[in-house]
Amino acid sequence: MLYKMSVKLAKKLVEHSEDKKEDIYIYGLELIISTIIGLSSILLISYMLSELKSGLIFIIMFVPLRLFTGGYHATTYGKCFVISNCSYLIILVLKYMMWDNTPSGIWIGLLIIASCYIAANAPVINQAQPISEYKQMHSKRIARYILITEIAAIAILSADQKDLMSMSVEFILGFVGYMDIV
Repeated sequence: MLYKMSVKLAKKLVEHSEDKKEDIYIYGLELIISTIIGLSSILLISYMLSELKSGLIFIIMFVPLRLFTGGYHATTYGKCFVISNCSYLIILVLKYMMWDNTPSGIWIGLLIIASCYIAANAPVINQAQPISEYKQMHSKRIARYILITEIAAIAILSADQKDLMSMSVEFILGFVGYMDIV
């Protein structure tokens, strides 16, 4: 379905462009549509569970970091959709199980360990999508800036939103898993 929709949209674009670019348009449109569907589903789940703030935190932290760190790529858009939604739900469940009973110092320690790991190992290069050395260095630098920004946001959340802070830390810990499964 995603492919068919992308093909139809690409054919419309090709009418006003070069025929040689149709495959590029199809790929790009598949990527855009699948991303919109995936993010929308997380927001819908969040809304249905009265956890809209948690869903927004997940998306705000996940998307920028994922763009520059690499890691696991599912073989189909459907698998990516399922994995992303399951990851979000697992982190949400863990938030409820752990945030109230875990001291802030432990969350901070876990955040530091996971952030150092990501900073040292990003970007993870997928064999199917190799990138140049320049792009690797650029991605590493951007990933570190994103981590610093996210750590600052987590510090702000820790002042009065410990549940969102713990979810943010859990997300970064979970992100280490995405990086290791290549």
